Amino acid sequence: MRMTELQRRRAVAPRVRQRRDAFTVIEIVTVVGIIGVLVSVLTVGIQRARESSRRLSCTNHLRQMMLAVQLFEKDHGYLPSALGLLTNVTGSQIDASGMYRIMPYIELTELSKRASDFEGPQVEGPNLPSVAPVLMTRVEIFLCPSDPIDLGINYRFNTGSLPIDDFNGKIHANGPFRVWPIKFSRVDGGLSNTAAFAERRKASGGGDYDRQANVVPTGVDQLLAPEDITSDVLRSIAQSIGTAVPPVFYLRSGHSWHSSGLNFTTYNHVFGPGEMIPSVGETDGLSFPVGKETIGAVAPSSHHSGGFNLTRLDGSTDFMSTSVDFDIWQSLGSVDAD
Repeated sequence: MRMTELQRRRAVAPRVRQRRDAFTVIEIVTVVGIIGVLVSVLTVGIQRARESSRRLSCTNHLRQMMLAVQLFEKDHGYLPSALGLLTNVTGSQIDASGMYRIMPYIELTELSKRASDFEGPQVEGPNLPSVAPVLMTRVEIFLCPSDPIDLGINYRFNTGSLPIDDFNGKIHANGPFRVWPIKFSRVDGGLSNTAAFAERRKASGGGDYDRQANVVPTGVDQLLAPEDITSDVLRSIAQSIGTAVPPVFYLRSGHSWHSSGLNFTTYNHVFGPGEMIPSVGETDGLSFPVGKETIGAVAPSSHHSGGFNLTRLDGSTDFMSTSVDFDIWQSLGSVDAD
């Protein structure tokens, strides 16, 4: 059968490709994958920027606190004590931390006056929030923005590299902040070589919140002579407790800026900040009675990755790695020259 002229033209004419109105599955998957990668990279960048901002705020808080210490020393002729009782305006003895003592120098005079109206025994224990709400007042300068617990205090005074601060007036700490205050001129190791403050994570309110170097055996002085209480002794005690019984945690550690002692506002250079020491609280499996909180070891820690902020007595602040050399770390804790 012969083809008509129209049929011949249709046979030889190029076929026009039909228009496609949709993407293929492969194309969609590829685009989604690319978008996912871009979002993840952007998210990481935003998180790093936020953490950098939080760390900067943390550093500024520490610098302001060190400035307050310098002003305190200028007015009084000595550094603020980080431990011990203080007589308030009513004549009562209150448990006054170093933070409480420098509050007038960081524009917190009114809060410090309100806090001084409470007697020490009245505000201690688990009922503190209901008994004395003023003492749970949020103070921004005392808080690291990276810590999710938005109360208490993240910064602690350095009491030295010895596990004992004061023992009946016979043994004293070798750090800049102690029961019996010292002057800047007493810092033989140099202000730039001596730690003033460091960060410490707060207790989460339950369970294992931080197993790094946190042992406060409050009755060890009844078993050993003061001169025999060394970092090695505390390390051995903590390790034996950690294997014999479950560690006990002080659930309000760092939740109070007004209370002194290792459970709240002081730390020391007895253990390295990276040491994994079983945490021991007020009771510890060896039936140590609750007593002197000035005996023990509490190292710095933070919610920053890889380390913590530390301020020296000259006001300089830097980020300290948890893997810092132990000898250097202990040297930073003492006011004595090497």
